[in-house]
Amino acid sequence: QPLYCLEPFPTSSELRALAAKRLLMSLCVTMAAPLRIELFFKTVDELRLRVRELRAENINAYNLVNKHKDDAMLEWVDAIIAENPRADICAHFSLKNNAVGIRQGGADAMAQRFARFADDLAERSAERVETLLVTGCNSRAPLDSLSCLQRWATKQAASALHRRCRTPVGVAFNPYLPPDGEQEKERERLLQKLESCAVSSVWLQFGTDLQALESACSWLLSLGKKRPGRIVGSLFLPTRQLIAQQRYRPWNGVFLSEAYLSGPETAANITVELLGIYQRFEIEVLVEAPGVRSRGDLELVRTLVGRAASLPAALSGKAPASPTMEAEVMPREPEETPPDDGVSKRPAAKRWRKVGTPAAL
Repeated sequence: QPLYCLEPFPTSSELRALAAKRLLMSLCVTMAAPLRIELFFKTVDELRLRVRELRAENINAYNLVNKHKDDAMLEWVDAIIAENPRADICAHFSLKNNAVGIRQGGADAMAQRFARFADDLAERSAERVETLLVTGCNSRAPLDSLSCLQRWATKQAASALHRRCRTPVGVAFNPYLPPDGEQEKERERLLQKLESCAVSSVWLQFGTDLQALESACSWLLSLGKKRPGRIVGSLFLPTRQLIAQQRYRPWNGVFLSEAYLSGPETAANITVELLGIYQRFEIEVLVEAPGVRSRGDLELVRTLVGRAASLPAALSGKAPASPTMEAEVMPREPEETPPDDGVSKRPAAKRWRKVGTPAAL
């Protein structure tokens, strides 16, 4: 029988683009919340362009990392809102990178600086503007995230209701620290932060020990009145570039298994299982390193999330992870951009050991 149609058939490229758009929209519904993207850029114009591109793909949630004291965080927030008034923005505040010397005021000055930053964010109009308060790796600052949060909560409680800052504050949590006392300390620190009644969200570090992740998620959901309102889980893209960087110059506090570091295919399989756990516990996903910088990166995210969405609920996240190790080399800051180097053979002389820095959170 002849086939009649009122409009021409779309081309193969148009079909692929339409299918990709529908897939991403369905994935955002499948996951507990829309995908979040950590933004990497060098100029404000580049930031605006990236936001426009992501908005066109129906991605409206973004994170801004705080690498230096002179970072123009508020200017960046304003640039995002100008391009996307519906943006959901999380602007990080690193106490390490906003340290103040003792002679200049020390801990008191740092607490005041954070309070001013939170107040300034509260004046921004968007879907949501929040901050993620972190200590920073190997920080020697006179104030850590727990002490800063407690000071801020005390100030909030003493303020009149109409003068209280409305900016939500998130805190970091590492589920992958070794169970030799470090994980217990990490959980105790998080409980103290939650007891301040100033925490709106908990942000999970990335790692590959799926049993540790599942245990931590179950623990977070068992906290009753202390249970955080939102949980956000970090996601690394399993690219050759990232695997090579993490093998030779691993980030402090990031625990990756030998299986994950063996290559992109195995790393992708582990990532899918991790996303399955996020999905079952209704955890929002933050895509971090090495960043969504191209259409290919976005397609990789779509593929991973799509595979996780198709996992049977009884199987997702159940596979045991390999022992977690890190290379015994000098760590780099988690918020630095990985170098563009390829995967090469690991030197035979390199040793592996467990490390972790709970104080960095």
